[in-house]
Amino acid sequence: MKKMKIKLYLKNLLKRILKAEAVIKCLSFLIFLYSKFAGATSKWTLTGYDQAMAEAEKNNVIWVGWHARATMMPYFWRRFVNRRMSALTSPHQDGQIIANFLKWYNIAPVNGSTNEKARQGALEMLRDLIDGADLFVSPDGPRGPRMRMKKSPIYFAQKTGKPIICVCFSTD
Repeated sequence: MKKMKIKLYLKNLLKRILKAEAVIKCLSFLIFLYSKFAGATSKWTLTGYDQAMAEAEKNNVIWVGWHARATMMPYFWRRFVNRRMSALTSPHQDGQIIANFLKWYNIAPVNGSTNEKARQGALEMLRDLIDGADLFVSPDGPRGPRMRMKKSPIYFAQKTGKPIICVCFSTD
């Protein structure tokens, strides 16, 4: 019984620590440093890049990438595309770590998720897209199902007429 109480206490303590703004900013900076290091020390092979950029040159676009593979997307974005972008993030603490991480790459985070602030986030994303920013959307989100497309990118494309470009990265 005592072990259970200690385990619960430590779990709650960790949750409180991770909610601290200083911890969130520190974690996001460490993730930023990791992505910069990994990106700078990796050999990049771009497939379909010229076609994607030819479409992006015509207009701003909606970039779509899987949630589990999104860590290196900001690095890719700043190194190879470097345009104004907004990205949907969760208003929860893990989403705030990601939002601060995106800010290091000058990507504007927009708070919203399926469960919380969905309408507000969608409207802000539409405004950004109409104002000339590109969007990045993870259509499967953190809750999944993993690598299964949800409707959000299609909704934004239908409302604005902007094209969708799917991106992904992998390593070996």
